[in-house]
Amino acid sequence: MGLQSDNSLGAGLAEADGTTFSILAQYIKDVSFESPSGPVSIPSGSDDDLDVDFDVKAQQRSDTDFEVQLLVRAHFRHEERTIWLLDMTYAGYVSFAPEAPTELRQSVLLVDVPYLLFPYLRQLVSEITQGGGYPPLFLHPIRFRQLYEQRAAEAAAQSAQGDVIQ
Repeated sequence: MGLQSDNSLGAGLAEADGTTFSILAQYIKDVSFESPSGPVSIPSGSDDDLDVDFDVKAQQRSDTDFEVQLLVRAHFRHEERTIWLLDMTYAGYVSFAPEAPTELRQSVLLVDVPYLLFPYLRQLVSEITQGGGYPPLFLHPIRFRQLYEQRAAEAAAQSAQGDVIQ
């Protein structure tokens, strides 16, 4: 059973523009957790370093179906030594109604669908780090709309630079 979008999902979702989509499935596409030294007691201090990288990708699977991927990489170090490393790709399979406007799909795929999938990814990340013997990692909320607009502006700027004749 898919999640049918409707106006009750909250402000900012593209269904207000008439886009109809369903999330047909969501799943862990890939996950890796490494703890080279096993669970160790790490004193909290200035030598702790946690890097978290996040990305969103969408791939078309058919005329109306897409796979949206949320990718997270979290690397915790203490005194330059890797304590744990987590790589995860969480995905959702999305289907648009045939009458859905194609010009709105990119925003839905890179903003709305990640917004709906993120809580599940966040829960899994916290459970995996805790299952590895460490305190759970709680990912901070991500402003997908802001990320999307920032990337669109960067792409437009690169395109404009490429149009300059020298």
